[in-house]
Amino acid sequence: MSMERIDLEERLSGLSPDELESLLKSLASPDESLEADVPDAEKDPYGGGPLVGVFPATYAQILFWRQYDTDRGGSNNHQSMDFRIYGPLDAEALKSSFQILSDSQPSLRTVYFEDERDVWQHIKPSLPIPFELIDSNAELDMEQFLKRPFKLESEPAIRVRLVKEGEDVHLLQIVMHHIASDGRSKVVLLQELSEYYNALKAGHSVTARVHGSDLGRKACA
Repeated sequence: MSMERIDLEERLSGLSPDELESLLKSLASPDESLEADVPDAEKDPYGGGPLVGVFPATYAQILFWRQYDTDRGGSNNHQSMDFRIYGPLDAEALKSSFQILSDSQPSLRTVYFEDERDVWQHIKPSLPIPFELIDSNAELDMEQFLKRPFKLESEPAIRVRLVKEGEDVHLLQIVMHHIASDGRSKVVLLQELSEYYNALKAGHSVTARVHGSDLGRKACA
């Protein structure tokens, strides 16, 4: 089922796990090329460009930070999404798509710290997303990939692994910390990822859709 073009507003309400999976299946469509509508970066009304800098953490971010700081090594706030993708897949384009996604979403290029006054979110200009490309012959520890602790002080709250299981069969695993996402935001991320991937696959120049300060400051509110 081809799902390259999706009306997000129609799918946000009552989205099922199967529908979520169908978003990622669109990445493997071999017969259609998507001329994605990827607009120029939006300007942050506070700084005239992509949201960058140090801001007080939101209330929700503070709660997740406290849990993280108390239980170092824990994985209670980890969220995972697994998708099996059938059909030709450009792994390098997918990796680039995740990085463009990170550049577009302040919550994916944010690290956190605490001082004597407050908990802070430091939104970076860019933050590399860990992306592992693994052959199916490698020994995989699914549980370890899910439960591996994040380093929220210095690394993004997302990591990705693409496992080549066979000819034109891949397993895509995404793990995110809840400080950076919720159910609604995951739908937006997958939609945007699909647009970036299909645009790159079609040979288009892609500019990150840089979201403004509201999303950055309220990433988990």
